[in-house]
Amino acid sequence: MKQISLFDESTKGDKELLEKFKASLILSAVGDSLGWPLEFKKQKPRRKIESFIKWKKLVGGKWWGYLDEIAPGEYSDDTQLTLSVARSIRSNGEFDPSYFAYLELPLWLNYERGGGKSIKSAARNLLKKKTLWFTNFY
Repeated sequence: MKQISLFDESTKGDKELLEKFKASLILSAVGDSLGWPLEFKKQKPRRKIESFIKWKKLVGGKWWGYLDEIAPGEYSDDTQLTLSVARSIRSNGEFDPSYFAYLELPLWLNYERGGGKSIKSAARNLLKKKTLWFTNFY
């Protein structure tokens, strides 16, 4: 089975397919913003989540942390990085790992919300001149 791409000769100019790709990004962000408040909860919610909610998240650990107020509908690092990957796709449909590794990922550190220790370490490491994206593992 061949992966569908917006950039294949058979799909170029296919507005319906483009709309499906856009919808997948939007619906992914919606799911992320609905599920993020529950991501690390030990108990299931008492009621069904049917709308975006305002909530608070402890960031930075027990001793030096702060409460980050998350407004209804805001999304996490999952969506931020999904959009970063989408921006790293060239006009010919190929993913550009250098663009992602040396531009998108390091810049993401300036606006990340909810990023884990490993991904933030990898992003910080890419700010060093001698770090190669294909050897930057955690």
